Amino acid sequence: MSHFFAYVFRAKFIRRWGLMYSTYPETVQEHSLRVAQIAHALAIIKNRLFGGDVSPDRTAVLALYHDASEVLTGDLPTPVKYSNPEIATAYRALERVARDKLLSMVPEPLAAAYEPCFRPRDSELLHGHLRRELPADARRPPVIRAGAGGCLGRHGRSKRHRCKAARSDD
Repeated sequence: MSHFFAYVFRAKFIRRWGLMYSTYPETVQEHSLRVAQIAHALAIIKNRLFGGDVSPDRTAVLALYHDASEVLTGDLPTPVKYSNPEIATAYRALERVARDKLLSMVPEPLAAAYEPCFRPRDSELLHGHLRRELPADARRPPVIRAGAGGCLGRHGRSKRHRCKAARSDD
């Protein structure tokens, strides 16, 4: 019997460390879904507006699993993770061990399909996958104010032109 899905589904119980004030605590599952949605949109933007050749589906799947190791390790606060090179190196090694442990739980007939989700090629690493060629404004989706029908940019100013672009059919 495989425990892979039982562990992956624990993501809804793992709270993330929040850098900024939030109205409610975010879980790893919520974060992963949000990242997958944004990554999918950014892949489409890269392809349509910047002549890219990125698979939006593959990008979304990589995003879904990018923090899967945290079901075993928990979420370590970012300032701790990167406070010095030794800790950063050790934490990357710990994440690699946790990813390998999760992958070892996948039932054998499915393992080959899941391996690329946990061991992406260097060119597919999520944190650099889309950033290299997109300008900063394209990486910063607008905030849609609930019920207001408008979008707010980083500084709270209306960005209706971005909202219109964000609502295109993709």
